Amino acid sequence: MKQLVCEQCGQSWPMNETHRVFDRTLCEECGNRELQRYPEGAVTAADVQSHVDPTICRNCGADNGLRELACVAGLPVCEDCEQRFRRRPFPVWIKLGLAGLLAFACAAFAYNWRFFAAYLEMRSAGKALGEGDIATAATLMKSAAERVPEAKELKDMADYLSGIDLLRQDRCADAVPVLQRCMARFPTGSEPYRAAGNYLLMAESGVAFEKKDYDGFLAKQTELLRREPNDEMALAGMASAHACKFAATGDDAHRQEALRYLEQATQRGTSPDIAEYRQRILFRLHSREIIDKQEYDRRFPQGWNPETKT
Repeated sequence: MKQLVCEQCGQSWPMNETHRVFDRTLCEECGNRELQRYPEGAVTAADVQSHVDPTICRNCGADNGLRELACVAGLPVCEDCEQRFRRRPFPVWIKLGLAGLLAFACAAFAYNWRFFAAYLEMRSAGKALGEGDIATAATLMKSAAERVPEAKELKDMADYLSGIDLLRQDRCADAVPVLQRCMARFPTGSEPYRAAGNYLLMAESGVAFEKKDYDGFLAKQTELLRREPNDEMALAGMASAHACKFAATGDDAHRQEALRYLEQATQRGTSPDIAEYRQRILFRLHSREIIDKQEYDRRFPQGWNPETKT
């Protein structure tokens, strides 16, 4: 981590917590006091710039000492985060979106306090997002959007994160209209539009499952896999849909398809989510009983063991 000395108070601060205000390096507190001396509208975006520490990963906060990190979209990231960005299109888009919104907030901060408050909330949202805390990120982004209602991008990001958070809570029916509104606002064919469309398909497939519409469930998962043929969760979703069809009809062709897709998902993903999802699908194939995750967790708090069938 690089340290800079505030030219006003003389204290040493992490570089990411300092700003360049009228060609002087100031901490956030001193910078705010300095800007309050000027009348509204007298300060331009060029007069205030945030420092970016090239040794601190902007995604996970990892400290690389004094050695500078490689950059993705102009922001320093560690090797692990860089690889994660390359593998998953969703986090890459979110980070790129946040980078643009942060740049907007930095310029706005010099104009009005509410912009600066929104900027701080956006920074906290980015940190929560890097830690996988979607709920906190969505709450902070919503607050930032309410502070600066004229910034349409903030509202779009807040709704997008809210839709994903609802989806992760298995509140699929609530997530559908939120994600539909996002798609209506995003430019057709853009990366945000494509990503929102994928999450909308996940939500719609969840609604079909809850309604016991297993044909609809399979159709939505088929379309999602067509869009993301190498995604392990899309493959696992296909396995789940075919397992439902097998449980409902007894057609062994669906059982074979479920096992085939499940094997592909297991080969591509090693996350705990894939391992837990695999157990649920195997239970469904063994018992021909279709239960939701809540009931599964109640019956098998330690997970279902395919060896002992308990």
